[in-house]
Amino acid sequence: MPPDQTILANGGQIDGRLLNLAARHCDGKWVITYFAYKASFKVDMGKVTAGNKAEAFWIDPRNGESTPTGSFTTKGIKSFSTPDGWEDSLFLLKAKD
Repeated sequence: MPPDQTILANGGQIDGRLLNLAARHCDGKWVITYFAYKASFKVDMGKVTAGNKAEAFWIDPRNGESTPTGSFTTKGIKSFSTPDGWEDSLFLLKAKD
């Protein structure tokens, strides 16, 4: 799982500080990002290269529960926001078969 800050369109930096982390599957099957606080962000959907669509999920690090967010094309830049009321979160994009 190589780190890859280019998954986040702004590289994950706010005010010059690295606040968010991103990694990807070496074959483009998924990407995952970690947010330590509430954030709005943009994802380079083209980083999921193993399919034309990707399913999105929020994962609560406190309990491991995941919440589906939708299905999206793997082209262009897409905006997302972390769930309300979550202290921190994981965002997963997984290629659809």
